[in-house]
Amino acid sequence: MEQQRDSVRKTHKYKLMPTPTHERALERVLWRCRELYNAGLEERKAAWEQCGIYVSFAMQSAQLPSIKGVRPEYRDITAQVLQDVLHRLDRAFQAFFHRVKAGEQPGYPRFQGRSRYNSFTYPQVGDHGGAVLDGGILSLSKIGRIPIRLHRPLQGTPKTVTISKEADGWYACISCAGVPTEPLPLTGRETGIDVGLKVFLVTADGKYRENPRHHRTAEKRLKTAQRCVSRRKKGSKRWWKAVGLCAKKYQKVKRQRGDFHYKTALHLVREYDVIYLEDLQIRNLSRRPKAKLDGNGGYLHNGAAHKAGLNKSINDAGWYAFRRILTCKAEWAGKRVEAIAPAYTTQDCSGCGERVYHNVRRKHSTFQRIIDNPCAIVQNKNMKLSDYAKQMGVRYETAWRWFRDGKIQGRRIGPHTIIITEGQEEPQPAALQRVAIYARVSSAESKGNLDSQAERLVAYCAARGYQVAKVVKEVGSGINDARPKLLALLADQTVGLIVVEHNDRLTRYGFRYLDALLKNQGRAIEVVNQAENGTEDLLADFTAIVYSFYARLYGQYRAKQKTEAIVRELEAKGEADAPG
Repeated sequence: MEQQRDSVRKTHKYKLMPTPTHERALERVLWRCRELYNAGLEERKAAWEQCGIYVSFAMQSAQLPSIKGVRPEYRDITAQVLQDVLHRLDRAFQAFFHRVKAGEQPGYPRFQGRSRYNSFTYPQVGDHGGAVLDGGILSLSKIGRIPIRLHRPLQGTPKTVTISKEADGWYACISCAGVPTEPLPLTGRETGIDVGLKVFLVTADGKYRENPRHHRTAEKRLKTAQRCVSRRKKGSKRWWKAVGLCAKKYQKVKRQRGDFHYKTALHLVREYDVIYLEDLQIRNLSRRPKAKLDGNGGYLHNGAAHKAGLNKSINDAGWYAFRRILTCKAEWAGKRVEAIAPAYTTQDCSGCGERVYHNVRRKHSTFQRIIDNPCAIVQNKNMKLSDYAKQMGVRYETAWRWFRDGKIQGRRIGPHTIIITEGQEEPQPAALQRVAIYARVSSAESKGNLDSQAERLVAYCAARGYQVAKVVKEVGSGINDARPKLLALLADQTVGLIVVEHNDRLTRYGFRYLDALLKNQGRAIEVVNQAENGTEDLLADFTAIVYSFYARLYGQYRAKQKTEAIVRELEAKGEADAPG
């Protein structure tokens, strides 16, 4: 592996705790900075359109002293902050010129509204700069001393401080240079990852990460918040209050997504030394389809509605943000991330490297993918159960029964997705045997917990990769030895594994006897939670015990009477048959 840098530049983000006076001062500075940005943009635009003159950063920066003379309120803002505003405008124009030269969509710099411009920067930190960090206090020039919440120690040498306003308050982003890296121990492993929407990513060795779909999960709450904003008069106090609440909901989704990206990236960096991924152009993937004219002044159907849902899912996954975080984490840990061009990744043969356009044909009953190339490699091809059913020309229900009965091999990914693994010669033993789930409650009053218990067991089996053949739900006491569904399940020799939540869910007494008998038959019982079941069913079981106790006492009394009657009849018959 190539030698990594010993230090990097890192930005620490801390929460500010300003007083109402500080908040008003921060709002004034932010407002004046936005006003200066828009005025500079207007000057550049008018000078070029009317006179063909290019206005540079130096020309605009030289006007700041005269601006302070005309507008005294700008004297309350340090000169470095105002210069940084003009630097931002200059960088926006430089990026615009670069896009024009590259033939990309130009995207002319736009005027910043109140909700778009939300930060300003102190380019120097220290005694000669506009910001000084003294313990838990951040001193900002011409604003004051603001308490700061240092939830983690500051590393390196502070260079710049950016004050930003977010939905839940003000934050300070301190950029530090010379932060030492913390290399992780090398594992000697490499992998490639493929990002997606059904699952977030899959590694080369078959490990996958579920897609949490944070935006989709919170979509109902976001829609309610947006409706609340639209129902109020724009610009009123109630409208601004609704806007703030809506922004906090979006902020929560953003933070959930970022937390998931950071944890996933850290897991990959700890497991592998080199990580390969596709250099996807996310902007092109999420671009809306072009309009189709019908020639009569109207438009033809172009699938924009379906593409809008796909674009929302792509943006919800946040592939590009994850790639940036993964690259940063890898550099910090002394690992490496390589971006591979995605073109022809499915056509290039992994055996000999020759580019072969697919000629897929079936091979007997394994349905492996045969690629006609010089090395005659056979590659396994995974597909969803629905695609497998279409390929086989059968209904989805038929394919599901095949998967349930173990006739085709596959694994569950989440609660609603089944991936068929074709050509797998050495499947895992747990995926081959038929698994049955047994859920039980003691009384009809607890029947509402029966479905939730079964759902927990199904999720557990999906996480373990088990193929669930049947789900058995029964209402009956744990001491009842005549439960028909349990008896039928124990008599079913095709079931190799019975999954229960607790020992008591199967039976209150005699669990070890059942476990030993099933082991002798080559079968097993798997208990998810070895802890005690709890007390919710004890009353019903106690009632059943009392009932059974009295029933048996009465049964024993009746049986004793019958036995004595039989004995008397036999004795009388013996005396009658005895000789004279």
